[in-house]
Amino acid sequence: MYFAIPGAGTTVALAVRVMKTAHSRPQRVQQRLAEAYLELLKLVEREGRWVQQGIEHLEASAYDKYDFVNAFQVRTVSEPTKMDAVTMVAIVAAFGSQSVRECHKAWRMAVDDIDLEHRILQWNWDQNGDPEALITLDEQKKLQSELKPLELTTRQALADAIAAELNESLLPRR
Repeated sequence: MYFAIPGAGTTVALAVRVMKTAHSRPQRVQQRLAEAYLELLKLVEREGRWVQQGIEHLEASAYDKYDFVNAFQVRTVSEPTKMDAVTMVAIVAAFGSQSVRECHKAWRMAVDDIDLEHRILQWNWDQNGDPEALITLDEQKKLQSELKPLELTTRQALADAIAAELNESLLPRR
């Protein structure tokens, strides 16, 4: 729709353009936030699945039920790259609210604790000197009963914090 105001054509066109920009900027910001959080969730989910997969492999080997032939037929999650870790940190630093930052930090600590425990178990196993020896379930107790559920819980808490933030920002302001 065009308005004919003599001598004010440029002013009206500029006012309409400013109004459109004012309405679209918050939408663009919201869109970028949603896209960044979606990327963060993808990376967190992938790393979480990779960590859980490692625990499951240890557990299967402890039961001596690890089937090396069929293991190659099972879809595995590849190890996260350094770029994935850097991307997660950048997204949280650039877009993360206080709640999301705290949840991401808790999840990261859980993943790091799993990695440390896995390395300790592997080191102890390597020092044992018996290539046929298995890491027993008793040795995996902390990994299985504490750290595995903690990673799942903190990953879900992060997803919930992101969902709550996005839902809150989508609600109309009064």
